[in-house]
Order: sequence, then C-alpha cells, then structure tokens
Amino acid sequence: MRVDLIALTLLVALGVTAVKASRSRWDALVLALLSGLWMLVNKGFEGPVIWTFDQSHGLTGSDFVGLAGLAIAGVSLLQPWLRRSAARQPTRSTRLR
Repeated sequence: MRVDLIALTLLVALGVTAVKASRSRWDALVLALLSGLWMLVNKGFEGPVIWTFDQSHGLTGSDFVGLAGLAIAGVSLLQPWLRRSAARQPTRSTRLR
C-alpha cells in the first residue's frame, strides 16, 4: 500500500474542506497532522530542490504541499480568535462618543 498516495489524497481533500466550508478545529488539526505526515512520506513525489538549506537539506516542490496544508490549518485554527479580537476593538465612531 502506498502511504504517500493516501496521505496526499487526504491532504488535498481536507485542504479543500478547510478552505471551503469547514470551521471545525478537528478538521484543522487533522489537516496539520496530515501535512506533517506528508513531509515525511513524500519521497516518491520529490522533484528538484528549490531551496537549499545546506548540503543535505532543502525544500522540494512536494514539500510546499505540506507547508500549504500547515498554513491553511493554522489560519483555520486562528480564525475564531482573530474574529473575537477584532470584535473587541473599538471602532473610531464608538471612541468619539
């Protein structure tokens, strides 16, 4: 069984779900876990190194899929907190009263 194909399929499905409609923290946490898993099992999809850290470490195109998943999960997890903090900040019109 190809774990990398299963991880990629789940990563894409949860990424689309997180962007489209889901506001569940569980979805975001699972997406973050799958993104981390993808970074470990994506060896079969790696292409040329795009960004090199040192002689033996770098980022490939397939690594950016995992990074995008982590970014989407992070934004999904932070959205409720950002909405609450934005709602608490006084607007200019309320400060002038």
